[in-house]
Amino acid sequence: MSNDKDTAGVAIVKLIILAGGAIAGALLTNWFEKALSERAHQQSEYDRSRYAQGLTPLSPQGSSTDRKASEQPRIIKVEEYPSEEHSIHDDAF
Repeated sequence: MSNDKDTAGVAIVKLIILAGGAIAGALLTNWFEKALSERAHQQSEYDRSRYAQGLTPLSPQGSSTDRKASEQPRIIKVEEYPSEEHSIHDDAF
């Protein structure tokens, strides 16, 4: 009979821990959502003020994609001109 009580007690403790984890997760999610929303609002205001000044809407710290784009090597495409024997002007005459 004490084994049944222990099992019931363990099940209740597990339910309490599970409920506590769900509550903690909900609180963390709410906090994270508010932080992201506030950051998005600040970024929007920053971009709006830059747009009013006629500037491009960049982030205050500069995005990592902007830095990566400037670090990548430039590729220059070289096109060959037609050779003397197959000139474009030869076909016209």
